Amino acid sequence: MELSPEDVRKDKGKIIPNDFVIYLQFEDFCQVCNPHKTEISDLCPVCVKELGPDIICSWECVKAITDVHTFPSLEQGRKLLSGVSDERYNELLKRELKFNTDYYRIVDPTQLELEPDEEEKKQEMFEMGF
Repeated sequence: MELSPEDVRKDKGKIIPNDFVIYLQFEDFCQVCNPHKTEISDLCPVCVKELGPDIICSWECVKAITDVHTFPSLEQGRKLLSGVSDERYNELLKRELKFNTDYYRIVDPTQLELEPDEEEKKQEMFEMGF
């Protein structure tokens, strides 16, 4: 099955099968830098070369913006949500954010346990270049 975001957008009636699965596999590019902890200014020469000056500059701009950002207080947030009833506002504050680990997860390859037919599908997709 060939699927593109543009197809889905244009053909609003397109039906994606319930058993449709996409496997994305990421590998660490660098054994020196940690994507969660290494500061942009501390990237190793290999990562600096791979990213290039334009991307590094863009990420430095993003970091500068987020470093000085202050989140609104509850009172400021209340003003931003003017027109929302007190009941609805309190309901929103009490609601827990939901994160469906069936769809989003980071796993070590050894943690990934697939049923035999899922493993075959994964291998077929890999061989097809997906």
